[in-house]
Amino acid sequence: MLELLFLLLPVAVLYGWFIGRRESGRRSGFFHLRHRREYAAGVNYLLNDEADKAVDILTRVLPLERDTFDLQISLGVLFRRKGEIDKAVRIHQNLLSLENLSQQQRDEADFALAMDYLSLRVYDRSIPVLQRLLKSPERKKEAAETLIRISEQLREWDRAIMYSEKFRDLLSSPERVKALANYHCELADASAEAGSYETAVEHYRRALEIDPKCFRAIFSEAKLYLAEQDYTAARQTIDLAPEAQPDCVMFCVPVLAACFHKPESSPEYVRILMRWFAVSFSAAVASELVRCLMSRGNEGGARKLAIGYLRENPNVLMLSRFLELVGKSEADPEVMDTMNYLVSIIEARFDVKDKYCCRSCGYVSKYLFWRCPKCGRWSTVRPDDRFVSG
Repeated sequence: MLELLFLLLPVAVLYGWFIGRRESGRRSGFFHLRHRREYAAGVNYLLNDEADKAVDILTRVLPLERDTFDLQISLGVLFRRKGEIDKAVRIHQNLLSLENLSQQQRDEADFALAMDYLSLRVYDRSIPVLQRLLKSPERKKEAAETLIRISEQLREWDRAIMYSEKFRDLLSSPERVKALANYHCELADASAEAGSYETAVEHYRRALEIDPKCFRAIFSEAKLYLAEQDYTAARQTIDLAPEAQPDCVMFCVPVLAACFHKPESSPEYVRILMRWFAVSFSAAVASELVRCLMSRGNEGGARKLAIGYLRENPNVLMLSRFLELVGKSEADPEVMDTMNYLVSIIEARFDVKDKYCCRSCGYVSKYLFWRCPKCGRWSTVRPDDRFVSG
C-alpha cells in the first residue's frame, strides 16, 4: 500500500497542474470549483493513507483526453498493481480508442495493455500485442524481453531461443548468454528423457558453444554418456567441468568415479583428482583423495592430507573424513564406535543443511537449481561457501 501511495502522489500533482491549466480558460466557476473540490478530496485521501479512495476519485474526475494520456497510463498501472486488472485493461483500451495519438503514445498504451494481459496470464492476447511492438523503436527491447519471459513461463524453449538469437545484439548481456545456453540444455534434457540421445548431445554442445563455462551442459552430457555406458566419453566430458566451474566440482567426483571399475586403485583416477584439487581446492576432491589413500593402506598420507586441509580450510565434509580415519586407526573398539557415531552425526547434519545459495538474490536451498526459484536467473545457484567448500 505504501508503494501505491508513492506512485499516486505524482499523479495527483500532475492532475492538479492539469485542472489548473484547463480551468484557467473556462468561464464556468461551478465546473472549476467542483473539480477542485474532488481533487482536494483525492489528495486528502492520499495524505490519510487511503489510496483506494484516492484512485477512485482521480479516475472519476480525470477526463479521457489526449492531454491526460500520461496520467491515464499511470492510473492503469496503479490499478494493475492493486490487482484490479480489469480496470487497468479498460483504461488502456479506452486510450487506444482516442484519435490523434502519436505513434509513440499508441505504442506505450499497447505495451501497458500487454502487461495487463500478462498479469492475467492471457498469453494469447498479450503475445500478438508484443509482437507488433517489436517494430517500435522505443518499445522493441522491452517487448523482446517480455516475449522471452513468456516463452520461459510456457516452457516453449524453441521460441525462447528464436527470440534470444534474433535480438542477440539488442539484449546483449552475460545473463542473456547464460539463459540462452540453458534453453538448449532444457531441450537436451527433454530429448534425453525421450531417448533421443544424439539430439540431446547436439543441444548440450550448442549450449557450450554459446557459453563455454556452462556447467550444466558439461555435467548433464557426461551423465548421459554414463547412462549409455560410454565411460571414455563420460570421463573426457566431466574432466572439463572443474576448469569451467571450480565451485561445482563436488558434483563431478561421483561421475568421475563411475567411469572406473575400481577408482581408488586406478592411477589415472587419482591423477585426475590431483589436477582437480589444484584447480579448485575442493573439500569433496580432498576427501576423495583421503579415501583413496586409506583404501591403499596409506593412513599416514591420508592423515597428513586431511590435517593439512582442515588447517587451511575448516570444513564439515573433511572433518567427517578425518574422524573416520581416526576411528579406523584406533584399536580401542569404544573409541572406534565413538568416532563412527560422530561421523554419522556430522554427515546427517551435512545432508540436511542448506547447501546452495543464489549468487544474485541470496536465496538458499537444500537443492541445486539450474534456475533460481526466487529471482528467475539462470546458473546463479551454487554451493554455499558458508556450509560447504566444494
